[in-house]
Amino acid sequence: MTSIMVVDDEYDIAQAIRGILEDEGFEVEVCANGRHALQCIKEKDKSFQLVLIDVMMPFMSGLDLLKQLRNDRRFAKVPVVLMNNTELKVNQDEHQWDGFLRKPFDCNSLIKTVSQFTEER
Repeated sequence: MTSIMVVDDEYDIAQAIRGILEDEGFEVEVCANGRHALQCIKEKDKSFQLVLIDVMMPFMSGLDLLKQLRNDRRFAKVPVVLMNNTELKVNQDEHQWDGFLRKPFDCNSLIKTVSQFTEER
């Protein structure tokens, strides 16, 4: 089963994403912020095929979490889709994210984006 991590501090949004993806047959782990996500990834030593990260979060931004993942050899190649309510004003080549979803997005956009990264594996 394909495992996806969703990192978003907005509980309702995170749970909605979880529900949509679980209905599509994915196993979904939800974390409320970047620190929790890093702890979860390292403690469980679990591999995720995709990580969806909200950019604006307390304690650790989505970009900071992405940087941590890219600097760890175990997670450097895991596809990351960033989510934000505005276009990002940072360089994609520098931060190395793989996909982007502009909030609010609909179910079809979410599924289409997730499928791009999970069907290739």
